Amino acid sequence: MIRIYILNTKRLDGADFYELTNALPFGENEKKRLIAIENSKHKWESLGGLMALGELIKKCDITESTEISRASTGKPCFANSPSLPFGISHSNGICAAALGDTECVNIGFDMEIIDENVNCEAIAKRFFNEAELKEFYAAQCSVESFYSIWTAKEAFAKLDGRGLASVLSSKQGTHAENAYLSRLSVDIDGRRAVLSVYCHAPEQPIQIFCDSEEK
Repeated sequence: MIRIYILNTKRLDGADFYELTNALPFGENEKKRLIAIENSKHKWESLGGLMALGELIKKCDITESTEISRASTGKPCFANSPSLPFGISHSNGICAAALGDTECVNIGFDMEIIDENVNCEAIAKRFFNEAELKEFYAAQCSVESFYSIWTAKEAFAKLDGRGLASVLSSKQGTHAENAYLSRLSVDIDGRRAVLSVYCHAPEQPIQIFCDSEEK
């Protein structure tokens, strides 16, 4: 099972950043990392992603330590519970976290809000490999197909923490032994979002929770 929690940062308008940060159950190092972020938009989106993860922890009744540590690549994990894989992503004020059970082994997760003004074909020609371009053109270069392929590339890059740059520079495909991809789209407060999740277990059911702006 993979659970995804989506949070709109507009719901945090007027909130106290430091109060919310201090309430996070992820350890002092993660709090210091958040506080040290200089870009205000990135700061709040990073906080929102961790808050989304915190909501999943509550929903899953996780009682063991959830202190976060980071590998040399920057990929986060629970220091004392590495068998509970998770991933965090944010895009244009929308934040999301994905939490898998032990069967998933590892998770690579990405979410993007669709921007109709993006020159999808130009980006696809530059960064997609032959198979990805074939899929893109078969979908008549639709913006949703572009984001579906793009988020899959990001999720694949996050699976082992190597980073998107290495995948893009080599035009590497998004296929690896024992790695399985789920792609889906959702509506969030009138905006479309595309999500991709990689893990090491096939046919994982996905449950989505949404803390939207409108309640």
